[in-house]
Amino acid sequence: MFRRVDNSIEFYHPVSDIFDKVHMLSSYQGKNIVSDKGPELDRVALTEDERDVFGEFLSNAVNNISLLFVKMNTEIYVIDNTVTMKVRDNGLAKDSVLQSFDKLLKELIVETILQAWYEKISIGELFQLSTVKVQAMTIDLSNKTFHLRKIGI
Repeated sequence: MFRRVDNSIEFYHPVSDIFDKVHMLSSYQGKNIVSDKGPELDRVALTEDERDVFGEFLSNAVNNISLLFVKMNTEIYVIDNTVTMKVRDNGLAKDSVLQSFDKLLKELIVETILQAWYEKISIGELFQLSTVKVQAMTIDLSNKTFHLRKIGI
């Protein structure tokens, strides 16, 4: 979600929405990984019991993503159970571009958390897949920042 406030654009996502998405995706993976004992749902799904480690992963994801925007005078932080990214509004970015950027930002946060989770629980195949996704999303998000930085003529 995003909103224009004064001379800035705020992209914001409730932490609960991010957790729900991570839980859903990791649960889906757990249902599809089958061992001799059956589906690995209990092992793979990030649940409410792992809320502390989720918070750590979220903090790391936000910090890593903020490095993409060092040159843009951008703020990205977690406050009041909401992840917020604030950028200067140059007035040139169309809502459709902002929606695309916002969606990708949330997906990158979620996938970065999943990547850390899969590494923590030692599922190499999912970790590698997440790593490739995070790299591709990072490049895509970095390219989309052009629309937030371009200067009017």
